[in-house]
Order: sequence, then structure tokens, then C-alpha cells
Amino acid sequence: MIPRRCPVALCLFLLSIAACGKEEPAPGNQTPTCVQGPMEVEVGTGQTTFVPMANGGDLPFYMGPQGGYHVWGSVRARAYTPAASSNPNDPDHPVVRFLLQRGSETVASTSQLHWYLAPVGDGWREKTGAFVVMSVPAPPDLEGEAVSLEVRVTDRCALVGTDARTGVLRFAGPATGPP
Repeated sequence: MIPRRCPVALCLFLLSIAACGKEEPAPGNQTPTCVQGPMEVEVGTGQTTFVPMANGGDLPFYMGPQGGYHVWGSVRARAYTPAASSNPNDPDHPVVRFLLQRGSETVASTSQLHWYLAPVGDGWREKTGAFVVMSVPAPPDLEGEAVSLEVRVTDRCALVGTDARTGVLRFAGPATGPP
């Protein structure tokens, strides 16, 4: 037999749980106002470190452990509105998208990535290590081809910044494991 006061206790318990989800943000965690721009963006490469890409230089591509081919995409940006938190799951982080093109043909890309860009100094924020996966039938045949690596960043206020650099694809061998 269940004592009569259990339904009352259960209701109070459920109300207290519901109240926990209505926490007000701390004063330091207010949503930032929108930056008016222009946003500065720099595309680069690198799995664990941002490597700036010089126009006309070599762009290494790798064979992954599952047999696919990719380049590492990295981005650096400033003068945009970041999310209010560093939580990697915050949907207010900027949307980042990489494209690798040979002429007008897209040979590799990423989906839209909601990325937390970490502060690195002088207003710059960056993130490294995007798999820009090649979607052509025979990626090794692209060795020595001229390409363009582009990044597009859209912040939570719809401010957009882009950068593209040209390079020559060079096969660098198997990719190393996770950092």
C-alpha cells in the first residue's frame, strides 16, 4: 500500500525538477551584440595547428584509414559575433564550410560545421582539422592539379566572411591518427 502523502511529494519533486531548467544566465554569459563587420577570414590547412596557405603553394592531401582521400581544412577569423559560450554544442557558434575546387568542379567539401573557434590572440579565433573529403572517382589522379581551397564563415548574426587560396595538390601519404 502506498501512503497518501506520496502523490503530494511526487508533485513537489516534479515541480522542483521543472524549476531547475529555468535558470537565468549569469551576468557574464549574456548574448553578445552583433558585430557589424567586415569579418576577416583566413583559410589554412593543418590537422592540429593552423598552417597558413600561400597562394600557388603545395596543398597536401592524404589517404585516410578507410581508404578515402582528404585535405585538412583550418580557419582563422576575427571581427564576427561568437557564441556566448565555449560549449562545443552551442548552436550559436559560427557555421564553417570548406570547398576544394578544380576550376568550376567541386572535388571536396565539408557539410556545414558549427564550430567553436578558440581565441588565439589579437582578436583572432581559430579551429583546425576539418576533413575536406574528396568526392571524385580517383583522387590520386589529382596529383599536381591546380585547385582552390575556400572557407566560408557565417556568424550567429548572419555576417559572412570568406577566403580562398590557390594551390597545387600533392599526395602526402597516409594520414596520421587522431592527435
